This record gives sequence, structure tokens and C-alpha cells, in this order.
Amino acid sequence: MKKLLFVSFLFCLFSSSAQYWENDTTSKIKSTKPFKERLYVGGRADLFFANNYGLFGLGPLVGYKITENLSAGINSTIRYSVNGNNNRSGWEFGAGPFARCVFSPVLLHGELEMMNHPETSAFSTAKRRFTPMAWLGLGFIQGDEDNYMYFLFKYDFIDDPASPYRNFYLVNDFPLVYEAGIVISLG
Repeated sequence: MKKLLFVSFLFCLFSSSAQYWENDTTSKIKSTKPFKERLYVGGRADLFFANNYGLFGLGPLVGYKITENLSAGINSTIRYSVNGNNNRSGWEFGAGPFARCVFSPVLLHGELEMMNHPETSAFSTAKRRFTPMAWLGLGFIQGDEDNYMYFLFKYDFIDDPASPYRNFYLVNDFPLVYEAGIVISLG
């Protein structure tokens, strides 16, 4: 049911956004803008300690501006987490595609992520596992649409019980996290 709701929401979001872009001349692709000027880099730094859990890490990203408001790219995650409740710790790695719409100061963000992390279940004999996440986020930016700092809340529609984010939800058992980072245009 969550997957159907997620797909329906994305369809409505992007179809309504497409109608806006079709009518807005400032967001059409500029054929004179070189490839490099459409690229941007950025990322976030992760640091969290609470309730016997902790982590630190980095989340670099590379994106491409399809229009003035719409961009897509690939992000990655590398972090070290500590679970004091079961004396487990280890490196976590992840990557996935993302798309974002910026209507300054509003930021809409969609992302698929696959994380490889240490197994946390006491019943499993596996040492590591892959866990998928399907994030949809809403936030705001500070700066212009090319170079900005962002803050957003992301909701995971898959909400896998083995998610490495589960210990860092803002509200118990509700798959909502926050993220803050920067974006810098290469053009």
C-alpha cells in the first residue's frame, strides 16, 4: 500500500510540475548553456549521537540541471555507526539516484537509496545486508537556485524494519529524518 501511495504521489507531483514548467519560459532548457554550467556538486556531513546510538559520515552528490528548476543526479553515503544497545558498529555505504525541484525557497526532493550496512538482528547469520529506501522530502533553500544551503525533511515510504536509519527517526517508528547540506554550481 505504501508503494502504491508513493508512486501515486510522485506521479501527481511531477505531472503537475510538468504543467507548470511547460507554461514557464524561464524554466525551459537553454540550448546555449554548456554541459559544465549545468553540473553541480554538494553534499552533507552526518553527525548524530543520542539514545545509545551514534554516527558520523559524509554524503557527497553530483547533479545535472535539466531545467532551471528541475535537476537529477546521484548521491552517495559513507558513514560509521555505533549501536550501544547491542555492541555493534561498522561502516555503512549507500548510493542512489535523486531528483529535485527548486522553487526558491521551496525544495522538493525524491530519492531512491540502497544501503549496505552491518546486520543488526541477533537472529541473522549474515554479517552485512542491503536495505532499500524510497525518500520523498520537502524543505527550503537559502541562496539562489544555483548555489545554496538546504534543509529538508525526508519520509521513507519503504520503511524496511532493517533500515539503518531506524534508530535516527525524528519520531519513534515514523520514518522521518532531516538532512542539511550545500549545493555548488560548477558553471
